[in-house]
Amino acid sequence: MGNSIFYQWCDQYAGMETSDSKRLKQREAENHKLEQMLAELSLQS
Repeated sequence: MGNSIFYQWCDQYAGMETSDSKRLKQREAENHKLEQMLAELSLQS
């Protein structure tokens, strides 16, 4: 792992509890699904 990746990770997750990081991952996954749905709908129009 490079230094830049490490510092990006620290910026994103510093001070988070385990439950916070799990919730963040769930929201990121949900956001990805919604983005895919929006892209599919925009292609259909």
